[in-house]
Amino acid sequence: MVIRLSPFTPPPTQWNTEAQIAALSSIKTLSEESDGRLISVGEYGIDENGDDVTFSSLRVIDVTGVLDWVLGDATLRSDHV
Repeated sequence: MVIRLSPFTPPPTQWNTEAQIAALSSIKTLSEESDGRLISVGEYGIDENGDDVTFSSLRVIDVTGVLDWVLGDATLRSDHV
């Protein structure tokens, strides 16, 4: 069996700023799930200027809300992140 993976295509910039795309593309996050929410702290990556950085961030993501948004829910993504 052959599995072909397509290259990552970042979301359209009308959804995110360049800085948000850079932060969302980061690696080595510390994450924990609690009560249907994914909590993510800090990470490493490349910022919108192409520099290696450590992002100092805390994200709380309503997993069900984001999945509903992906499937066509009329709410804004920002209501769930």
